[in-house]
Amino acid sequence: MSWKVKHDAKFLLLILVISSACTELDSASAGGIVGRPCESSEECGSIFNSCCVIQRYQRGEKGVCRQRANLGEHCSITMFRSHVTNNYYAPYLKACPCYQPRYTCFRKNPRDRNALGVCQK
Repeated sequence: MSWKVKHDAKFLLLILVISSACTELDSASAGGIVGRPCESSEECGSIFNSCCVIQRYQRGEKGVCRQRANLGEHCSITMFRSHVTNNYYAPYLKACPCYQPRYTCFRKNPRDRNALGVCQK
């Protein structure tokens, strides 16, 4: 093969590698955040679509990124605030809140802060 054909083949291969890497980044940004370990909701992308969830109140507890709850799904409004996270980015306890302003999280017993609620209109 001539040097021009080899050069063109290498160039096409380079374009193919770059385009596949960009496709991989796009798919990761779309839904790859769910399931990622986190310490605050800030690490889970948009706070309007996802949040960080911990299973119990404990200092240093690592959470997992989850999508916000839809209609009929379990939800929580209880946050674990610390000196590290502020009110917007603090992790939630056991579940994410509902998508707002469409749904509201209703608990059967409003005084039980650890109880999960259900997203309703």
